[in-house]
Amino acid sequence: MPTPLLKRVGLTLLATAFLLGLGGLAVSPTIRPGDVDIGFAQSMIIHHNQALQMAQMLRSDNSAEAQGLASTIYNSQLLEIGQMQGWLGAWGKPVVMVGPPMQWVQHAQGITRLDDLLYVSRCNGLDGAMEGLATPAQLASLQNLKGTAKERFFLELMMRHHQAALEMARFTEHNAHTNLVRAFAKNVIAEQTSEIGWMQNQLASLNQTGDNP
Repeated sequence: MPTPLLKRVGLTLLATAFLLGLGGLAVSPTIRPGDVDIGFAQSMIIHHNQALQMAQMLRSDNSAEAQGLASTIYNSQLLEIGQMQGWLGAWGKPVVMVGPPMQWVQHAQGITRLDDLLYVSRCNGLDGAMEGLATPAQLASLQNLKGTAKERFFLELMMRHHQAALEMARFTEHNAHTNLVRAFAKNVIAEQTSEIGWMQNQLASLNQTGDNP
């Protein structure tokens, strides 16, 4: 695993600890979460949970590079899930939402940025479905593949997964009510953009070497 990516494990833990230190903002009587804050936390828990599932499939029987990436994703996103669950509990909101997972974007009010309006339109076009999630058939294929073929498919699925998370996070950074959630969304953008860059390079390397058992 390249040294910068390994170092990111520590950086992610530090960033998460920093955000946890801001937790008091979530229950402040003067800073209340809006629908975007709540919906983002609920949806990102769903999104992160699938990332954990995929990462677990790469934590053995694959290259050190693939296992290192999987561990980085697993450790950072597990911490973030606990963090978001804590916010929802403090806010008195359920972890599991009722209805389409992206309805918080569909029903968002006061949106003025063109990119955000286009994102709302796309979520409406998908009837509030969440983009970027692997299908059950894709997860089964990932589980059954071996060697380089498995790593390649993992990278393809996880890059698409991360891209969808980036779009959610960008919308949230622009429209959340609390500084807490906006800071978290900004951290997600930095974290997953870095991982996408590494995965693109790794995938290019795998494509040059071909499949190995």
